[in-house]
Amino acid sequence: MRGYILAGGKSSRMGTDKGMLAYGQHTMAAHIAATLSKCDIEVYIVSNHYDQNSIQYPIIKDIIPNLGPAGGIYSALIHTDSAHNVILSCDTPFITMDSLLYITNKYIPTYDTCVATENNKIHPLFGIYHKNCAEYFELCLKNNELKLQNIIKSLNCQYIDMSMYAHSANNIFLNINTPDDYQKIMTSQEQKIKILAFGMLADIAKASNWDMPLVKDTNSLIAHLYDTYPDMCNVIFSISVNKKIAVQNTLIHTGDEIALLPPFSGG
Repeated sequence: MRGYILAGGKSSRMGTDKGMLAYGQHTMAAHIAATLSKCDIEVYIVSNHYDQNSIQYPIIKDIIPNLGPAGGIYSALIHTDSAHNVILSCDTPFITMDSLLYITNKYIPTYDTCVATENNKIHPLFGIYHKNCAEYFELCLKNNELKLQNIIKSLNCQYIDMSMYAHSANNIFLNINTPDDYQKIMTSQEQKIKILAFGMLADIAKASNWDMPLVKDTNSLIAHLYDTYPDMCNVIFSISVNKKIAVQNTLIHTGDEIALLPPFSGG
């Protein structure tokens, strides 16, 4: 599976390139690319105005410039050698490894596309697109049909409810369009918890540590883990919250460190 980050917009409301805005220790586009890479997804940037010195990930050009996200997706699908391709925007910095693994695990490959929904709202720029859709995208571009919502409705699309990831400041669908938007995300405190996984649990998650949006308690956490990583259902494990073994319904707070502990082998 490949991942393509669309960074070819004009950023007219922001007044500067959104993907090149600082976010943590990276630019916004590089932050999203790094999150994709952690999911073992090969990453490309779709942009006509980036140069290879500005970002460490390979860049492809829009085949037909100035056609918005539809043109960017078309360029990605023509370029890719992979049947299945994650498509993201460069201005959604709250996207997490956890949310990406959720949609890729839920994706049924027989669909043309798979996009996230949140409270019945469709998010075409958090989705997976089959390479075979390139021909239909080309037809839409020739007919000046550039609205992704309309294009998707004509395809065999799988909709994945991801409303649980739309938590206030941690809303993975929040995109940054204006200087005011950017200032708010830079000054707001993200409500996240840190997950540490050990042994077979790290193998299942394909990561030993990651951040995820705040959940209410350990029961909610377990439900979320089972949904995101179904193989964890077959493992008996304990949960510690801030280095103390938790019981059922232990409350979880912003900044807590959660450890997933497999059975200890004794001798």
